[in-house]
Amino acid sequence: AITAEHYERAGDHERAVEYSRRAARSAEGRYANATAIEYTGRALAIPGVAADPRKRCSIYLIRTWLFDLVGRRTEQQQCAEAWEQAARELGDEGELATVLFAQAMLASRRGDEAGSLALALQAIDAGERGGNLAIAAQALGQVAWVRYTEGRNDEALVHSRTALARIRAAPADGSVRHRALFEVQLTALLGMIELAAGQPGAALRTLHHGLALARQRGNQRSVCHMLESIGSIAYSCGRYDEALALNQQQLELGKAMGVSTIIGWAHHQIGRTLTDLGRHDEAAAHFDQAAALAQQNEDRQLRALALGRRARITAPLRSAGQLFDEAQQVLSAKTSAGAQALLLTWRAEVELDAGELDAARRTLDAIDQGLQSSTFAAEDEGRLRGHWLRYRILAATGELAAARAELQQAQALLHSSLAGYDDDTMRRDALERVALHRDIVEAWAAAQAAG
Repeated sequence: AITAEHYERAGDHERAVEYSRRAARSAEGRYANATAIEYTGRALAIPGVAADPRKRCSIYLIRTWLFDLVGRRTEQQQCAEAWEQAARELGDEGELATVLFAQAMLASRRGDEAGSLALALQAIDAGERGGNLAIAAQALGQVAWVRYTEGRNDEALVHSRTALARIRAAPADGSVRHRALFEVQLTALLGMIELAAGQPGAALRTLHHGLALARQRGNQRSVCHMLESIGSIAYSCGRYDEALALNQQQLELGKAMGVSTIIGWAHHQIGRTLTDLGRHDEAAAHFDQAAALAQQNEDRQLRALALGRRARITAPLRSAGQLFDEAQQVLSAKTSAGAQALLLTWRAEVELDAGELDAARRTLDAIDQGLQSSTFAAEDEGRLRGHWLRYRILAATGELAAARAELQQAQALLHSSLAGYDDDTMRRDALERVALHRDIVEAWAAAQAAG
């Protein structure tokens, strides 16, 4: 930064820009993100930069990335728009592809998956035209992500595997940016989709491979994403101590880097596990921190989930209801039906536990309406918990035949969701260690025994 200032005073603007970029990269490497943002701001103000679209593009790339790290979405959007303008002025399709991909990621973070898909497809076209094959592959990975959020896991698997193969085959020349980083990110994505497709064994192998790659290449942010995904697998199988340890590592690393998005999701994951362990006071503190960071980062889905999970462990019912209302208001029309379904099932569960059977029944009826037009992966939990709660309501009101039918549907859905598991130990753990699954299995066994 001092060297850049000297060159600027001497009128050597070319070197002043270069050393400002180096100072920003150095600050980013030390996780001094605010300092890096300051350096890139200074670089934009150097005489001659405004008239040179290529210099502006190189600065906007770093600056957009930095705003993403600290969750400053409005400034990130403004920076990306200025970057796009510079890329179009430059007439560089490869550069434009990078901008469009960055905008696709931002749209996804804001819950606009349809907008993200449109931008990702544009990025693929621009990348292929401009020879930026690494970005084209990464954008195809974003297409895979959108298909995953839609529950179209077969398509998502094909896209993610193709994207990973393309990034590995991309020529290792100067036009291919961040190839190693992209390979790690696409490996993480593939692992997540394999898990959603009922292949937890394959997912675990993929993610551990990705974790080793990330550590080998010193990519701490990708290490965090791998830890979060591996922790989710452990959680889904009821291996709560393992999940806590992994998410705690994620949290500490996120704090060391100062990346608020990683910190927020780590708090959410830890709170989720603590809830299942019955440690509600500790869980509530983590959900509160996750919700606050999500608001700062304009992450609607995380904020809604954190508020909803916080409401599940809040008493009395009136206070929980206020939190549920706030969570549902946070979600926009662009947010998936899966998140909506989870909130409603949690609300119905709280109402049922409070003895409000009619209110719980009305809430469950709203879930069916919300799921008719979507197949997001998270809906399986929404549907499963919905059948279980209806069984409990009907059993409590003496409607035994209807209750048995709901229980049978819950049991069938549970076993169908686990039938494709490629690891017998993980399937057994999911059945025996996860409370909801265990309750369904035990209730069905008792119903069968009773005839």
